[in-house]
Amino acid sequence: MNHKIKLDEYEEKVENEIFNFISLSKEEKDKIEKIIDQENEKKSIKLRLRKYDLEKLKERARNV
Repeated sequence: MNHKIKLDEYEEKVENEIFNFISLSKEEKDKIEKIIDQENEKKSIKLRLRKYDLEKLKERARNV
């Protein structure tokens, strides 16, 4: 059977641009992955807040 698959707009764009992609060396790929990992890294901070200020901050967060 010969079924024609309907691609969405994004899939069509990827298929049309497939030959414009370039291969990366392992070093380049590792460098890019390291940058992405660093950006995705969670950072934490510690704050001392008065109870009143904390409640106001929570209230504002709920209203956003």
